[in-house]
Amino acid sequence: MRMCRRFHSTDSRQRSNSEFRHAGQLRYLAAEEDRLLYVAATRARELLFVCRWTGNHKNKAWGVLNDFLARAKELTVPESATAQSVEPLDCSNDAQARSNVLRVAAHDVARGPSWSITSVTAKAGHIARMTRTADASADDPTKVVGTDTPAHRADAGMAWGTLIHGLLEHAMRHKSATREDLRRLAMWLTVEERQLRAVIEEALDTVERAARAGFWQLARTGEHSVETPFMVSESGRLTNGVIDLLFQTPEGWQIIDYKTDLALTDQAYQQQLDAYREALRRIGCNVVDASIVSMRSQT
Repeated sequence: MRMCRRFHSTDSRQRSNSEFRHAGQLRYLAAEEDRLLYVAATRARELLFVCRWTGNHKNKAWGVLNDFLARAKELTVPESATAQSVEPLDCSNDAQARSNVLRVAAHDVARGPSWSITSVTAKAGHIARMTRTADASADDPTKVVGTDTPAHRADAGMAWGTLIHGLLEHAMRHKSATREDLRRLAMWLTVEERQLRAVIEEALDTVERAARAGFWQLARTGEHSVETPFMVSESGRLTNGVIDLLFQTPEGWQIIDYKTDLALTDQAYQQQLDAYREALRRIGCNVVDASIVSMRSQT
């Protein structure tokens, strides 16, 4: 008898739990119907049409809206309606060919880029035309200046320019950097350019000469930034670049761009310098001077 009572008690709890879960599911389903009805009824922004059979005003799907529909304006249903005439589509070969041409043209427009990316140095390609008779032993690390001969030196080209820029950046960032510190950095910067190991001392001399220049001393006295990247957007084009040295004076900001190629004038790089000026102007910086410093002629 005791065992039966225990079984009966357990069975009652299970049945009670099942009924509770069933009741919870019913509440969930009812709430889900309310949500679906809300979404359906609120899709209309200005006017909601509800169609019902005149023989049954209590439409089950919209039954919860009956109290509101009773006050809604009933639309007049015409006795008859005339359907608009439909012209048959032109499916001829010529029509399909014209349609295909229009489709391809539309796709070309859609696939066309709405913006492009370029760099300041890439836009200065006109400089190459100014140096047709340039010294064949010189090269341009930014590939702006080109010569017609394959001659090349260790202290020229992209790798040499990268080395000099890296050393100048470190020297400006760290006032206490010694020549030995820069030599160790140069060894690291030339891991993949072993041919430059023979001219590391010349590179260090170049940096030390730059560090004695007036612009260098002036930059160190105030706020300055080295290897400053920027990107500006104009008419669907993104133009990026890096300013080698940027420093502030009482009059305003000054821009210095190092060149390790031929000692050209500032006018040859005027477009590049103007791009730097414009980029800073857009962020509210007053640029009072922008100039080129040749690392080959710097003393």
